[in-house]
Amino acid sequence: MHRLLLALAAAFCAAANVCSADVAPRTWAYQHVVATSNLPTQFDPIIRHMKADEELHQEALIDYIAEALVSPANQLGEKSALILLEGLQDFGGGRYRDAVAQLQGKTRFPKVESAAGKFVRKHRKTTVAQYLPGTIDFARLRAEYSRTALAFVPDDEQARRLATFPVESSIEKLFQLMGSPHAVLTSQTLVSDGILVHVRTQRLFVYYRGVGRVLFQYLREKGGWQARNIIVDPDAFEEYMPYRRFAADGAASNQALRFTQLLSRHQPAMKVAAEKSTQSAKVDPAFLDAAAEVLLKQHRGANDWHSYDAYAWMCKLLTEHGGPRYSQVLERVAVETTDTKLKAFAAKPLKKIDAGNTSPYVEGSVSLEALRAQYPPFYPQRTWVSGNL
Repeated sequence: MHRLLLALAAAFCAAANVCSADVAPRTWAYQHVVATSNLPTQFDPIIRHMKADEELHQEALIDYIAEALVSPANQLGEKSALILLEGLQDFGGGRYRDAVAQLQGKTRFPKVESAAGKFVRKHRKTTVAQYLPGTIDFARLRAEYSRTALAFVPDDEQARRLATFPVESSIEKLFQLMGSPHAVLTSQTLVSDGILVHVRTQRLFVYYRGVGRVLFQYLREKGGWQARNIIVDPDAFEEYMPYRRFAADGAASNQALRFTQLLSRHQPAMKVAAEKSTQSAKVDPAFLDAAAEVLLKQHRGANDWHSYDAYAWMCKLLTEHGGPRYSQVLERVAVETTDTKLKAFAAKPLKKIDAGNTSPYVEGSVSLEALRAQYPPFYPQRTWVSGNL
């Protein structure tokens, strides 16, 4: 019986991509971020936590920091390089002298060259074994992350399991419940008076392919990362999967991604499609027509704040990118809705844009069912949704 349980546990770990026993979940998450990002907003929270927590002063993580500085797979900007260098100066030690010397010789940023030179001089007499750049292969890791995500088959049982994850729980508890995720991102928001930072909000986003996302917030007074929001949606977070960034195979086009999200009937995915498209420099006219049709067909069925929010973003999309073609659509929504927020967004004036087709959009001009056949769900076996953006 004991052997059977061990075999079942091993099979579960392999299928779920659970991190190895000698790598703690928080360390694994930080390694993933460092190996897949080049943005200062991603690195800064990790370096700050490593400075403050000696438990994180481990070669398994610091080696990743050093590799990020010199890996040919990375194209670091000046700010990112300085943040990582500052970390090595604080907790790295002489083991990283040769790696930093390599950075000093190839960087195009004078400030980075100066900081690297200072580090090398500080440790010039060290005799400790050196970290050899390339020992951690970021290109291989990224390909492995992509293959693992593509091999994962999401289902509603996994979705329901994620939905049971309690708010205020830890990263460790999430890994125990779901295994290692397929993507991890961090973010940091600062509130300042221009001189001092008064509030620093740090977030960690953990994604499971075709299942959903857990948002953690760093709360020092409560012991670290705590879950704040769980969203179960098959399509809302597809863009964060590693194969979209690091592998050509298996990734839908950006157009297919946005259409699939818009047509999903799921609030989180619809909101993402409308919000991200609004923030784009240019939007396909066919997508604007589809958004107008979805808005006309579905807005009257909204029955909660989150659904109204998704439709408000569609109004914003048409207002900012659509032009006069959609004025009657927006006027109709403003008249028919009873929600004050949706009414306000539908009534906003159109942005002055060089609109192409100015003939009024007529309901029914686009067949949503035909579009859904053209842009089917990424995971048709996944139908259960929970939580709101």
